[in-house]
Amino acid sequence: MPGVVFDIRGNRIGHGKGYYDRLLNDTQKVSHIGLAFGFQIVDAVLTEEHDLPVDIIVTEERTITCQTSK
Repeated sequence: MPGVVFDIRGNRIGHGKGYYDRLLNDTQKVSHIGLAFGFQIVDAVLTEEHDLPVDIIVTEERTITCQTSK
């Protein structure tokens, strides 16, 4: 799942249209993976009720297993 920025809890800011949040809303039994560069990982991302977090973030430097509350 693409994003502009991610935090270590799996929250993300996308491109503002909610496309992936709607598309993946019914896929709770699969892992949601975000691909990012290390500079896109921030301390915290503000979320709204409809925002869907990712389970794992893969960067060029590390793989982050997120602490999501699915």
